[in-house]
Amino acid sequence: MSARSRGVAAGDGAERDRDSDQSQKAAKRAARTSSGVPLTRRGSHYGGVLPDKITIYRGPLVRLYGHDSERLRREIRRVVLHEVAHHFGISDERLIEMERY
Repeated sequence: MSARSRGVAAGDGAERDRDSDQSQKAAKRAARTSSGVPLTRRGSHYGGVLPDKITIYRGPLVRLYGHDSERLRREIRRVVLHEVAHHFGISDERLIEMERY
């Protein structure tokens, strides 16, 4: 991966997981964040910026899928691939069309 590649970090998710009444959908959204500019929105003068970053929060994923280690592995993979798709400029709507949301 080059210096401009999207990095992946992990955290416990405590700062995003304080409300025990969150819906499962909200908990899934809280499981990750992404920062950076999609490749499709970068112009010829894009540069001098920090690398893009995906952060995966452990807490929500373990709470939702921790009872099944194989399901947890699949969900982590799905979340990372979802965020990488955004890096390449693929919208949620397009992911839904592709049945990859």
